[in-house]
Amino acid sequence: MSSRTDPAAERWRCFVAVDLPDPARAAVIRYLRELRPTVSGVAWTRPESLHLTLAFLGDVPVPVIPDLRLRLATALARSERFAARVVGVGAFPSLVRPQVLWVGVEAPAVGGLAAAVRGACIAAGLPHDDRRFRPHVTIGRVRTRRVGSDLALLARDGERDFGTAEIERVVLYRSQLGAGGARHSPLATFPLGGGAGFP
Repeated sequence: MSSRTDPAAERWRCFVAVDLPDPARAAVIRYLRELRPTVSGVAWTRPESLHLTLAFLGDVPVPVIPDLRLRLATALARSERFAARVVGVGAFPSLVRPQVLWVGVEAPAVGGLAAAVRGACIAAGLPHDDRRFRPHVTIGRVRTRRVGSDLALLARDGERDFGTAEIERVVLYRSQLGAGGARHSPLATFPLGGGAGFP
């Protein structure tokens, strides 16, 4: 049987994330409305897609997903809910050479949450990224080398406070790329502190 028709050969682009809840979400959306007419050459994140990525998994074999869901449910059932402060604006790798624009997320517990997710992914046999975890919410991706002096606005807002976000659940997403941008479909939701983690 060819790989085109073999379900075992199918792969889905996946990631594990925390959706950004209100009131911080509403504050970030207001900020994006300020930036759009001022900063050019940026593909802005859609409001419904604002999230904190805990692990980007790349192309995951579909037969692995049920085991991944079980391992994530087990690992995250031991994680407690917590409040995170959404503060600061910046760019990767820097505001001088910006590629990804972000707002920061600060909470002592977020590193442990990412580590629990990473452990579950490794246990499921998935490759992992060794780069240092830097909690953030992507708000835009620079599409041109020339964004002029527009990014001075972001530098001014380096310490801008967007308020707090109550982190209560983690989501395993499938990401499907398309002409209008990526479409994210939840495959499983994991309530922190308990829950089976199935839709």
